[in-house]
Amino acid sequence: MSSKDTFSRITTGGEESSYNICLQHPATDSGCCQGSARPVNSCNDTISSRARPNSSISTSVYISGTPDSNRVLCSHTSSSNSHPFAVCVCSMCTTLWGYIFCFNKMSRHKRTKVLWMWISVLSIFIGLGIALGAFGINKFETAPMDMRIINHKYSTSFCHSLSLQSDARFRAYRFTGNLNISPSKRHIFDHEYTRFVESGDYIYFNYYILNDSSFSLASCSDDFVQLYIIKGQGFFDQWKTNKNCSDCYLATKPVNTNGCFLHYNNYSLSIQETDTYYFVFMNRKASTWVTARFHIIRTVYDLNGTTRMCNSKLGCRIPVEYNTDQRIVYHISPESTYSTVDMYSKCEARLSIYLSIFVLGSALVGLTLTSIIYIVCSDPKSETILPESDVSLIINQLPDSMLEERTPLLWEKGSADPPKYDDIFHKSIRCPVRPPAYEEIDKA
Repeated sequence: MSSKDTFSRITTGGEESSYNICLQHPATDSGCCQGSARPVNSCNDTISSRARPNSSISTSVYISGTPDSNRVLCSHTSSSNSHPFAVCVCSMCTTLWGYIFCFNKMSRHKRTKVLWMWISVLSIFIGLGIALGAFGINKFETAPMDMRIINHKYSTSFCHSLSLQSDARFRAYRFTGNLNISPSKRHIFDHEYTRFVESGDYIYFNYYILNDSSFSLASCSDDFVQLYIIKGQGFFDQWKTNKNCSDCYLATKPVNTNGCFLHYNNYSLSIQETDTYYFVFMNRKASTWVTARFHIIRTVYDLNGTTRMCNSKLGCRIPVEYNTDQRIVYHISPESTYSTVDMYSKCEARLSIYLSIFVLGSALVGLTLTSIIYIVCSDPKSETILPESDVSLIINQLPDSMLEERTPLLWEKGSADPPKYDDIFHKSIRCPVRPPAYEEIDKA
């Protein structure tokens, strides 16, 4: 691509002036001089760019009439290290605020149209982002007898109800404020699972265990398997990416390889902090069978003062009051045969809030900015604007110099005789020396 493309001369208001559309790049030394009399496409020279690692590149596009009358159309600076999304967002913000605060020349009517278009687009995208992203469908894993308060993707301001779906039956309760752990109630979970683990793979069991609970795990396998006990989903996700992460687990130990005929490996732990605990069996050798027997003495929440909304159902819808401290707690049925239960929660949008924020609020912002535009900005003067029709390049139009040099032989229809030789050169204004007479040329 050439560094500059020169437009042909354009005559406006009886004056002849030259306009160039220039694209300058700092990595090149080539370019056209402003006001150059070189013909069209004479500036399309080959440019060899110099490599500049980690350098900033500034590109400007402007219309130039004279060296002192340049009007910048577009200016952009980027770096080889800049992220494309960041450059895009920056350009959009610069363009938007340029339209609003009169940096870009245009009429106030057009400026307000651009403003309202941006407000509409941003309102739609932000509203959908909140409705579908921040308070959309929430999928999470749970386990039999898990008792947990729903905090993620839930708000009484943006949700008029909460829908719950599960693979196992559950109970759900609505309460206000906080729940305390019951000092006297305990639920006992006792179950054994046998799973096949491929070579180089792992299996896991996870339980959301409340404070002051305790568990014991007895396990065995037919071949060598390593047991990891991990606290919290964050550490578990980190361990999945780095199996050698020593800071990710609470404890690790090998599992007995006696085929579960003699005795099991036993591991016990007293829970001091409420969280999700993962029991991972990693097989680094040949494929084998693993047996795990869990015995968990669980503490539970004190449900006095709560309202039961679902009783042993696979799904239910729980309404909540606007802008209150109402919360939802669920309790998975102990009769579930699944080791892991998939559960879904969905915030049903409170339409009045979305309409108030993203329709009425956006309209108020738009009216305020529109008023500012009509007070602060002014319409550009007509004599300072170069109409687009005058800037358009007409490739096939003959330049004025050729129109001045036309002869009666070509252009006058009423002339029956050809012009005289002397008359042609006497009328020419571009011939500084008189040519020899026709007789002298004929004698030579």
